[in-house]
Amino acid sequence: MNAVRCFSLLLLALLLSRSVCFPQSPSSPGPRNSSTISVQELATSAKAERNFQKGTALLSKGDPQGSVPYFRQAIEIDPNSYRFHHNLALALYRTGHFDESAEEFQRSIDLTSGGFAPSLFAQCQTGRRLRPSRPQS
Repeated sequence: MNAVRCFSLLLLALLLSRSVCFPQSPSSPGPRNSSTISVQELATSAKAERNFQKGTALLSKGDPQGSVPYFRQAIEIDPNSYRFHHNLALALYRTGHFDESAEEFQRSIDLTSGGFAPSLFAQCQTGRRLRPSRPQS
């Protein structure tokens, strides 16, 4: 009885594992790790990256207003970085600048041809915030 139960649990675990339920095709990228760097990150200037890192640190510490100038400086140097636009949009959203944050989320989405899910999700949230609420009947 114990062997059957153990085998059943093992089989269930195997069936529920990610590799069995969600096999990855050879063309799909593997999971990113800390040593993976995107081509865009390689092409970003050191000055823009420093501004981005400073802005991100301030945003993480709860100072979105203080982070905005750093993100704007990074974008001025490298306007094609979806990461810079995304984090600027987050900071603007947290400071109540919803229209401008929606524009920046859209720029991030456009730069990735819709491939950066966090910006897509945030854009939906921003859209919900901008839409006037309907009166309840």
